[in-house]
Amino acid sequence: MQGDAVFWVAVEQLLWELRDRGYVIPSEAVRRVPERSGVELALRARDPDLERLVEELRPGLDVTYCIRAGARRAVYRR
Repeated sequence: MQGDAVFWVAVEQLLWELRDRGYVIPSEAVRRVPERSGVELALRARDPDLERLVEELRPGLDVTYCIRAGARRAVYRR
């Protein structure tokens, strides 16, 4: 259980840092992937800059990206 708390603290910190850099991140765009101990971010379109930024900010965090074109519940840059 403590591992879950540590994981979510790391994810929340990452999300705040991304928001500070101009990304809009609806809560529905973030989903835990427990079988891989990772997180999935839904994007409106592929965003190589976001992928690079996530890797810089949280190297080793297992993040996958799925595309939900035009979705309101997806991460996008302001």
